[in-house]
Amino acid sequence: MNQYLVCSSKSWGEYVFHKQIKNYPGEWYFLPAQRYINWIEDYLYNTGINPRYIFFIHWSDKVPKTITDQYECIGFHPSPLPEGRGGTPVQNQIKDGYLFTELTAFRLTDEIDVGPIYLQEYLSLDGTAEEIYINMSELAADMIERIIEENIEPEIQTGFVSQYKRREPHESKINFNNVSGCSYLSYTLRDIYDHIRMLDAETYPRAFIELDGFRYTFSRPTLKVGKIVCDVEITENE
Repeated sequence: MNQYLVCSSKSWGEYVFHKQIKNYPGEWYFLPAQRYINWIEDYLYNTGINPRYIFFIHWSDKVPKTITDQYECIGFHPSPLPEGRGGTPVQNQIKDGYLFTELTAFRLTDEIDVGPIYLQEYLSLDGTAEEIYINMSELAADMIERIIEENIEPEIQTGFVSQYKRREPHESKINFNNVSGCSYLSYTLRDIYDHIRMLDAETYPRAFIELDGFRYTFSRPTLKVGKIVCDVEITENE
């Protein structure tokens, strides 16, 4: 019986593992770790398992070559690779005006986001970042089932290559002169709404403004006619 390991640093990955993935044929194991990448090597050594695949859902750190060379490691990147390689692709694509993208299942190698592709599936960019990531987790689970059932062989990436730069926490600040990359004369409520929603997810630095010694942090936005309704947390600036 084949053994499989799923790794995730986010609650969405763990939830979909227990809800869906662990019920697939084979022996399934889950490791909720990211920052201490050696946990994976320690876990494999201590358990003695030999996974057919290691799947990484919501994993942003580079997996060491010692692991990717020894095991078939599959990551999930929310862009139509080779377009959109790099960091925070969901936020960068929303900022660029995309309404949808593709979730790419690809083999992890010692180069970031360049490994051969198993599958690519449509992924909506509607809703908050957290809603998008939850949908992404469920889609990744479906793709995992196809990969193990159909024994899909990956194919080398071809086509136009583009690269995103990982967003920094200070970029969460709402700059009314440059919301979501728009010029002062062209930004709209929709641009501000997109800026808020694309950052509204677990562990992400949410959209904020600073005024008179206070920070106003925004979440759970709803775009209505002529206004945005959202939750606001007010704290003193440090």
